[in-house]
Amino acid sequence: MRRESVGILNKARGQALLALVLVVVLALGAWPSVALGTPATGAIRVDLPMAASPDLSLPMEEALSLPGYDLNARPGEPRLPVRTLQVLLPSVADLGSVAVSFEASGSADLGGSIFVPPAGPLISSDEMAQENWNGLQADDLAEGGLRAIYEADAFWPSDPVTIESIGEQRGYRVVTLSYWPLSYNPVQGTLRQSADASALVTFSQELRSVIQADAAERVAWDMLAPQLVNAEDRTAFYPQAPLAGGRGTLPDGPEAAATNDYVIITTASIRDGSAQLAAFVANKQANGYTVKVVTEGAADTATTYLSGSTADARANNIRSWLQAHYAAEGILYVLLVGNPDPTAFSSATSVPMKLTNPYQSTPTDMFYSDLSGTWDLNGNGTYGELTDIGTGGIDRLPEVTVGRIPFYGTFADLDAILARSVAYASATGDLSWRQRAIIAAAISNHGPQDNNNDGTADYQLSQRTYGDDWGEAVKSMLAEASLDAYTLYEKSGIYGDGSAYPLTLTNAALSTANMISAWNQGYGLVTWWGHGNYMGAYRRVWVNDSTRADRITQYSQETSSPTFLSSGDTYQLSNDRPSFVVQVACLNGQPERLDNLGYRLLVNGSVGTISSSRLSWYMTGAWTPKTGAGWADNASIGYRVSERLAANGDAIGDALAYFRAYSALYSTGGFWMNLLGANLYGDPSLSLSSMGSSDPCAVAPYTPTSPSPADAAQAVSVDSALSWTGGHTCLSETVTYEVYLGTGGSASTLVCSGSDTTCNPGGLIGGETYTWQVVATSAAGSTTGPLWQFTTDQLPCTVPPTVPYDPTPADDATGVAVDVTLSWCGGHTCPGEDVTYDVYLRTGGSGSGTRVCTNLSSASCYPGELVEATVYEWQVVSVGLNGPTAGPWWSFTTLSCPLPAAVSLVAPLAATTFGYNEEPELAWQTVANASYYEVEIYSDASLSSLAMDTTTVRTSMRLASHAPAGDYFWRVRAVCTESGCTSEGPWSTVGSFKVEAQQFDYHLMMPITFRP
Repeated sequence: MRRESVGILNKARGQALLALVLVVVLALGAWPSVALGTPATGAIRVDLPMAASPDLSLPMEEALSLPGYDLNARPGEPRLPVRTLQVLLPSVADLGSVAVSFEASGSADLGGSIFVPPAGPLISSDEMAQENWNGLQADDLAEGGLRAIYEADAFWPSDPVTIESIGEQRGYRVVTLSYWPLSYNPVQGTLRQSADASALVTFSQELRSVIQADAAERVAWDMLAPQLVNAEDRTAFYPQAPLAGGRGTLPDGPEAAATNDYVIITTASIRDGSAQLAAFVANKQANGYTVKVVTEGAADTATTYLSGSTADARANNIRSWLQAHYAAEGILYVLLVGNPDPTAFSSATSVPMKLTNPYQSTPTDMFYSDLSGTWDLNGNGTYGELTDIGTGGIDRLPEVTVGRIPFYGTFADLDAILARSVAYASATGDLSWRQRAIIAAAISNHGPQDNNNDGTADYQLSQRTYGDDWGEAVKSMLAEASLDAYTLYEKSGIYGDGSAYPLTLTNAALSTANMISAWNQGYGLVTWWGHGNYMGAYRRVWVNDSTRADRITQYSQETSSPTFLSSGDTYQLSNDRPSFVVQVACLNGQPERLDNLGYRLLVNGSVGTISSSRLSWYMTGAWTPKTGAGWADNASIGYRVSERLAANGDAIGDALAYFRAYSALYSTGGFWMNLLGANLYGDPSLSLSSMGSSDPCAVAPYTPTSPSPADAAQAVSVDSALSWTGGHTCLSETVTYEVYLGTGGSASTLVCSGSDTTCNPGGLIGGETYTWQVVATSAAGSTTGPLWQFTTDQLPCTVPPTVPYDPTPADDATGVAVDVTLSWCGGHTCPGEDVTYDVYLRTGGSGSGTRVCTNLSSASCYPGELVEATVYEWQVVSVGLNGPTAGPWWSFTTLSCPLPAAVSLVAPLAATTFGYNEEPELAWQTVANASYYEVEIYSDASLSSLAMDTTTVRTSMRLASHAPAGDYFWRVRAVCTESGCTSEGPWSTVGSFKVEAQQFDYHLMMPITFRP
């Protein structure tokens, strides 16, 4: 079949740009013969896009700005046109063997005395505006250029095609190439352009199972496919994957149902203390998700991750749990709920970010998303370094999509966030406000600008970074997606001629007052680009030219940095129409600070925020959108995430995952730090289109939440008023409230009614425990809130705590799970008294037992995983102001963990032979009590050379075709994970099969045309 190329007219230059053509050679076993057991080899030829020749009569930057390419380089390297290309590999490609080579029929040298300037440093978007030279030292540079390049009589880059990354996204294997169509010799002053260039990607093969077609695989493919130059090869490379554009079916049945496609990872204390988590779970399930809540435990089980004793250990353990479960359970979204601090540890609340070191120390949640390889590839104990990106290590491609709700100890904040997420996902009626966006752009740096006040400009006019060009690019992109934009640009400065601030028209000048005023009008999306720290986003204003009246900005001496939004401002924001917020600024999401701006916006004003945990880095000068997914500069985060939300309809978590996966790094530590530092606070599954039923007021009001006094509050003043968060389902709805109050555990007396969300009941008595409840009513019906309690203040306590009672499990209970959490009632006798609990556990019916929990503030205890089929006795001792009170000894018997029987193999049993192009199918009989099956395949009868191991919930699996020729031996065992137990059945007998070696002729698939 003939090779094809398509000419795309470059109207600006009247030249033709040849589109990329991919030719799959499929040299899968194409050599004359393949020895038994020797891996076959494959190759994919990529015909590289021919760039238009540069017009060297133009200024160099304009001459090198070639259509379909980006002008970029690492600091100190020549700024040459470059682009990335992503190629789908066959399922059997061994990622450790992938290599690329460059071929061309010839080349032409251009110029003879030209100078291609080097790229400057990245600049941080914090108040200090630090420079990032990607690890280069002063001795490495000469006038900003890398000596090793600019003083060498050689063309750079020496390899026009390099491998940017190799990875796997939910089973799909991908190699990303970087391609420079021009190379540069600084000594000769010439450019070299190759003709008929191509890249040959080669690889050997390995044994693999087919991809399971489920919702997670479908989402992964929908994200990946647009980036590929050969997406249509999916059918040939992954024959069992579903058809594009839908859920599809496997030949042997429909798409697999996810066991748990939405997983919440938190702690037992947070799970039990939240009044809204159960409602959040119910809402997710009502929206079609299957939800599992996972907490810490003494062992890694189906519902617990190993607790660990440090923040770093817990982060590793959570990732290990996800690695073990995401594929078998079909996990799509992960919501982390807990304290994100990466170093400080609390067993009861820590769900930490992972501390990585891409350029500087950076906490990240991306650690829980990219699960296919190790994050310490070089084995030096430091995670997330640039050198950890590679085969078997970080590949940036997401296996799951992650978001988090930080918890800093205030359940009222957590419950408000959860309730708002439920309300957003259930919203109905007029949601047109979501199709509007606020774009705020502050000045990052002036130009010319003197950074050290020595009178010489460090940034030139061409490096001026006003941000308005970024804002206008975002505005145009959103307009194409039918979103209206409201812009706020800098309009203050010493000169009004464009040298101190941009002259671009804007809806309002950038200021705190204008930002808050606009926000409260209701916008679905808010994004900004500016400087920042943990509690604010900042402007940069040139206020005077008095140091030297030279029209050069003297940074810090002649500039000021007022905020345009701070954590303290968020209390003024309305929650009626919460926004998604993409914060392009340094440190806005610093997880160690409970008042970080990203979190405070999640508490008030937004439904999801993306903010940086550390410094983020930008490139000076005018900003324009880049090809493909763009670069990983910080301004591109705002542009690309907004684009994915608005134009592609992505969920907020998927939008961030896309940017992390596909933006170009070009081996730049600052860019890598931008990706790791950008974290999502909020539910990752929400999108601008999330909604409930079509009639806004056809449903009853939302359940009242966020009580004040907080539920179970002690020492409450008898003069206190009651308040709560209201229950509106649509803006036009009238909701009234009835408040009922009582003692003795019931609320039967009506004390307030009306539309206010506050109530002063009056007449409260000291030392009394009150129960109260709010009923919200609208034309569509009534919603009764939960029963809340508080205890009023009284005189100091003089009696010991009461005897604990009402145990769970009940006294003499049988069949109790081995991962049971013990709970009870009682202990308090006085309002305001702090009572703690010690719990003792014993077997054998005598002795004082072992203290398994101590100094508990809540009436529950996890004693660790217990032994099956054992009688345990336990006792609770309440400790108060006036001594301890010991409860009775209660007993329970743990269940006998079900042990699955041996698996009986169905086929293949003995020496079945499969052709090289066939897909071997392994099958076995169902075993009772099996939660999943472990499958091992060996390449030798002694079972010492493992070729593949995997887990599946099915009783069959298909292997990909084109497996290395040879004899294979396989076995299966069932694993049960019920009731906290993990029990492994015996291995089955060993079956065997053979894959034939086969000689292939080279053949070409239909050429694939890629239009950049």
